[in-house]
Amino acid sequence: MTTTRRLGRSGIEVSAIGMGCRAIGGALAHGPLLETAYAEVERLLADLRTATAAA
Repeated sequence: MTTTRRLGRSGIEVSAIGMGCRAIGGALAHGPLLETAYAEVERLLADLRTATAAA
């Protein structure tokens, strides 16, 4: 059974999957990989804000 949660005030139901952000083994602890990961998270958050605003 998948647990869902409401996304903001949009009423959209999304799965409640956690996104682990801690680097395993230090691979993302510094450098270009970390910057790429941050940029990707920011892009995803922007998409979520757009989807919520459009609802």
